[in-house]
Amino acid sequence: MDTSNNNHIFALDIGTRSVIGIVCKREATSVKIVAESMVEHDSRSMIDGQVHDVEKVAQIVMKVKRELEDKIGYTLKEAAIAAAGRALKTKCVHVEQDLLDDMDIDSVTISGLEFQGVSEASRIIKEESTNEKDHFYCVGYSIISYYLNGYTMTNLLNHRGRYIGADVLATFLPQSVVNGLYRVLDLCSLSVASLTLEPIAAIEAVVPENIRMLNLALVDIGAGTSDIAITKKGYIAAYGMVPVAGDEVTEAIAEKYLVDFNTAEGIKRSLAKKKKVSFKDITGMKNTVETGEVIQAIDGTIKRLAGEISKSILQFNGEAPRAIFFVGGGSQTINLIDAAAAELGMDRQRITVKKTDSIQNIDGSNLIIEGPEGVTVIGIAMTAFKKAGHDFINVYVNGREYRLFNTENLTIVEVLGLIGYDPTNLMGRSGKGVKFTLNGASRKISGGPPSPPEMFINDKPANLETIVNSGDFIVIKNALNGEDAEYSIIKAAYKYGINVDDEVIKVNGKEEDGLYIIKDNDEIQIGVPVRVKEAVREAAADLAGAVSESKEKQAAAAEIMPQVNTINVTVNGKNIALEGDNKIFVDIFNKYDFDLSKPAGNIKLKLNGKDAGFSDKLKNGDIIEVFWEK
Repeated sequence: MDTSNNNHIFALDIGTRSVIGIVCKREATSVKIVAESMVEHDSRSMIDGQVHDVEKVAQIVMKVKRELEDKIGYTLKEAAIAAAGRALKTKCVHVEQDLLDDMDIDSVTISGLEFQGVSEASRIIKEESTNEKDHFYCVGYSIISYYLNGYTMTNLLNHRGRYIGADVLATFLPQSVVNGLYRVLDLCSLSVASLTLEPIAAIEAVVPENIRMLNLALVDIGAGTSDIAITKKGYIAAYGMVPVAGDEVTEAIAEKYLVDFNTAEGIKRSLAKKKKVSFKDITGMKNTVETGEVIQAIDGTIKRLAGEISKSILQFNGEAPRAIFFVGGGSQTINLIDAAAAELGMDRQRITVKKTDSIQNIDGSNLIIEGPEGVTVIGIAMTAFKKAGHDFINVYVNGREYRLFNTENLTIVEVLGLIGYDPTNLMGRSGKGVKFTLNGASRKISGGPPSPPEMFINDKPANLETIVNSGDFIVIKNALNGEDAEYSIIKAAYKYGINVDDEVIKVNGKEEDGLYIIKDNDEIQIGVPVRVKEAVREAAADLAGAVSESKEKQAAAAEIMPQVNTINVTVNGKNIALEGDNKIFVDIFNKYDFDLSKPAGNIKLKLNGKDAGFSDKLKNGDIIEVFWEK
């Protein structure tokens, strides 16, 4: 930007129907709009918010630029712009991850699961793209549901289980869209001061940070598309888009009354202002009709538009939000708010159209563009002032440079998701175990545990949740798989307290020495011939209570018949025996028939009369209740 005016921002909203430009000045406690201009396209050079004819779009941008320069008296050299939501591509995926035995789920494990989801969504988006060379920037993701052992959970932190899962909704912006906008500005002798997304800009304007902890939806209804953004817990949780907007209504009017597009647009804009509308149709005949008749004719189209917007909001948010803000020229479509309220089952008062006069800390006295169509361009300027042009950052991962869309407070896990890093490299597996029988007892020796990945930022230790800044050098050392179990017979005998000195060792009926490496499903006999094994077991059972049992026989019986810990619990009045150590609540579902595939409300878990969690430990005699709470 012109260094003599470095406290000014030139913001451009390059839309489907028109280009709006404003020049803003930062003041002590506000942003002052110094000049504004709006020029409509004279052809279909923009379709659904995306540049199709670069030269024609550049001509309109140039008109806006020159008009503003005439008003402010100096040359504009940089512009803040936004990519339309129409270009966003969204994918919902389900991913799962196995857990190590007795492992508490921590925040890093959860971040790794989310990263796996973003990576999977990115892979699918690339596969579905018609342009194999196109790169996609991940601009945001949200978690629809978590799962523990296949059961829906709201929070995985500190639980235990066999495996976890998540439904991840990720949104991507194609690089080709960014390139089109950059080329338009280049033809106008402008460089890019800042690039953001239109829904982000609109939220910046009308949803201040101090209310973003509320679950709100913002819908920017343009000519060709309606962009959607969801806020909750203080951040923008999801973005979406529906390819229907104000033009749907305009086209319905054009078809009904046989008029051209511009005439139909004029009729649409006058419906809330006049009782009757007059126009010429394509045959040259003059017509005058009641506005009520026109409204009735387009009622089905308006309800369909409201239905598509509502459906998308529910997809991204899971339920109706606390309130909805409409912006954009299409938001003034008559009866649209009523139709959306009916679709979502919301109070009509919870849905409102936001105009420029509702934007905080903006000095825009005597604005020409004062309706909801002026909100986004002001948001673009506010975003540019706030971020100072850092909507893309450069980082280095294992020596390679990447240019990434900056969604604020990027973490390592988000960076890895953005660059398509293979998540399996961060999740080492345990070594392969070995199962065998030793003197008639089933045994299992587990493989070694995996070594976790190592991460560094600028040579300092980091983890998946460490914040990344532009210019950072990130080094990732992949996780290492655990070593496979490799036990000799001597080592296994020592582990289980069996003497092998001068004893006959047989493996699968064949004599072996003590250095033999045990393989899966081997049957090993040390000292006691296999043919008498059953006889000894029966004798041991018969003599279990005899006081004259020799110490040697007791040891042999203990080796042949190992003790298995068992606890008895009562589940919904039924006695259940659970074998093994360290039993937790979720283990009862392996023994107790409770159909979790057909939820009949919220699942309720109780342990000895108190609310319980899936990972609560069990002990002998516990009283358990499991039921659906409606």
